[in-house]
Amino acid sequence: MFQPRQTWSIAGFIIAKTLLNEPQKSEILTFGESPEILSRAESNGKELDY
Repeated sequence: MFQPRQTWSIAGFIIAKTLLNEPQKSEILTFGESPEILSRAESNGKELDY
């Protein structure tokens, strides 16, 4: 019987092992903050009245 969870389990194991051995590769899992988005969020937050 086919069990697709096994594929994800081995993929997770390989990724975890790679990140433990080479932590600098964790940058591919995150996105940097966009200065444009941050400035818009700050300006929108100032306009709100709570």
